[in-house]
Amino acid sequence: MKKRRLFLIEKPGVVSLLLENCSGNDEDFYVCIPTIAGYKFTEVREIEDLKSSDYSYVDEPSYYYEKIKKNVRDGNIQSLMQKIQLEKNKNKLKMLRSILIKEMNLFEEVLFAVEPNYSGIRAIDLFLINVVGRENILKLKSIKHFQNYFHPFKVCSDEKSNYEECVYEEINIDIKDVFNKNYKKTGQNKNLNYLYFRNSYLKKDFVSLYMLNRFYKIIGIVDSGFKNKYLSLNMILMLNELGYIGHFTKNEMYRSMIDKKIGSLFSIYEIYNQLRQNKYIKESGEKELGINGKYQFKFNVSDKGLDILKRIKKEIDLDYLLKLSKSYKSKESYESFKEKVLKI
Repeated sequence: MKKRRLFLIEKPGVVSLLLENCSGNDEDFYVCIPTIAGYKFTEVREIEDLKSSDYSYVDEPSYYYEKIKKNVRDGNIQSLMQKIQLEKNKNKLKMLRSILIKEMNLFEEVLFAVEPNYSGIRAIDLFLINVVGRENILKLKSIKHFQNYFHPFKVCSDEKSNYEECVYEEINIDIKDVFNKNYKKTGQNKNLNYLYFRNSYLKKDFVSLYMLNRFYKIIGIVDSGFKNKYLSLNMILMLNELGYIGHFTKNEMYRSMIDKKIGSLFSIYEIYNQLRQNKYIKESGEKELGINGKYQFKFNVSDKGLDILKRIKKEIDLDYLLKLSKSYKSKESYESFKEKVLKI
C-alpha cells in the first residue's frame, strides 16, 4: 500500500525533473512553499528576522503543477502558511502553527521537493524556521528532503570503447536530524550536504545584501529602471570586468562572465541586459565578423558606467570583492566569511 505523502515544492523549473520518476498516489498533496528573492531586501537581515513582505507565493498553481497532476490539492496548508506569515499576534501565531503541524502530521511522509543546492536548502530553512517555527520542527512526524539525482556512469560496450548513461537515484534526507541539537556529524551522513549548502546560501546572501547597502551609501539611489533602483553585486562586478575588456561582443561578454563566475548560467544575460537598458553599457560603433559569417556589434562601458565604477573603487577593492564573492561555496564558516565582508 502506497504512503500518503505531502510534497512541498519550491519553484516550477525543477518540478518535472524532481517528480517525473515519482509514482503518483491519489492521496498525495502538492503545496508550494514560499520563496524569496534577494532584490526585495533593503537591509541585511538574518533568516529568523525575515518577514511576510519578503516572501512570494504561487498565485497560479496550475502554472507550477500542470505537468504533475491535473487536480492539485493543497487542503488548508497553503492558506495556513500565508496566515502565519501575516500574523503579528504571538498567541494567534502559536495557534496557527499548531494547526499547521496537525495538518502536516496527517501525512505519512512530508517531502521537500526542491533542488539539492543552496537555493533549495534556503527555501526549506525559510519554511521551517519562519513558518513552522524553529521550536516546532521536531514535533513534525516526518520531514525529509526529497532528491532525484541523475548522474552518469561508464558502460563498457566492448574492450575498445565505453559510453555514459544516466542513472536515476532517489535520496531522502531526514531533516529533523539536521535541526536536532543532539545531531552528530559523521563522514557517512548525507545530511552533511544539507549543512554545506546552508553554509553556502548564508554566505552568498550576506555578501550580496551587505554590498547592496555599501553601494547605496556610496552612489545613492541610482538613476535607472532597476528594481528598487539599485545596482546589485553581480551588476557591479560584471561592469568592472567589462571595463577591463574594453570592446566586446555579447559572446565575449558571456565567455568572460562564465570564466570569472559572475552570475549563474541563466542570469548572465539578464544582468547584462539590465546594464544595457540602463545605459551603463553602450554600442562602441565597432563590429567584427563572427564564425557564422554575420557581423557582431561590439560594446563598451559607457561614461555613466565608468563614473559609477570610479566612485565605488575609491572605497572598495572590486578585484578582492570578486574573489571573496566567489568563495561562498567553500567550507569556510559563515561567521568567518561574515567578518571578512564586514571589513570591506
